[in-house]
Amino acid sequence: MPTPHEALRRAIATWEGGFQAQAADPGNYVTTTDGSRRLVGTMRGVTPAVLAAHRGIAVAGLTRGVMQSVTLEEAAEIGLTRFYKGTGLDLLPWGPATEALVDFAWGSGPGQAARSLQRMLGVVVDGAIGPITVDAYARWVAGQGWEAATRAVRDMRVAFYDLIIRRNAVLGVYRQGWRNRANWMTPETAEWWAHWQAEPAPLPVVADVYAGALPQPTEPAPVAPPVAKEGAGGNQVLAMLTAGAGIATPIVAPLLSADWKVVAIIVGAVVVIGLTGLLIWREQQRKGAAGVGL
Repeated sequence: MPTPHEALRRAIATWEGGFQAQAADPGNYVTTTDGSRRLVGTMRGVTPAVLAAHRGIAVAGLTRGVMQSVTLEEAAEIGLTRFYKGTGLDLLPWGPATEALVDFAWGSGPGQAARSLQRMLGVVVDGAIGPITVDAYARWVAGQGWEAATRAVRDMRVAFYDLIIRRNAVLGVYRQGWRNRANWMTPETAEWWAHWQAEPAPLPVVADVYAGALPQPTEPAPVAPPVAKEGAGGNQVLAMLTAGAGIATPIVAPLLSADWKVVAIIVGAVVVIGLTGLLIWREQQRKGAAGVGL
């Protein structure tokens, strides 16, 4: 399994040329003390501003000769100390997908690499890799494996390159080169993947959020059954039934000696009235039990 320094050195040696001083590349210039801009070029992908910061010297004093003095080892050291360590990327589990992220940071900046990763993981996008991003990345890799994760990082890089080219068509001249480099860091590139196959990176070990004793469910407190309450409506119904019986008795009594058909009709009417009253009374009892008045 390659170390971060070895991975950076190999990528720089493979994809970064030697010295170039293209006038159309704004990264090849320095601003002198008198405010003018001077073309000094870039060496092994290291720009004047990055080299000056790494060596602790004034960028205005850089010359072409100074830029051409950057060795492969120094370029790899710059990549390690300025694009990996201390950027938050060094907090992520190390593996092939992480190497591809660091290479993305080398070309687009650690902040952009962090933001693109956070968008892909679905966490807050702030460009700062902290515990939440690290945990989300570890779970993401553990869930799908290094191969799928590495391909996903490639897709993320290509999508970013396409986006900035849509915003600035001048950058279209770099599209194929950027895509070739992103595609190189995938399992489909036998030469690159062989370094990870020789000693595969272990999958991240993520903490089980359900580890430990689960809280035991507690029995709910017993709830007393509702006590039926006789409300004012219930009293009214009982009064109605009593009054109805009092009225019906003197009417029905004389009819006991009358024709049986007439008696049957009257008795049926009384029964209907009684049942209706009973239903009303039961409804009042139900509402009273629920604490609702009529």
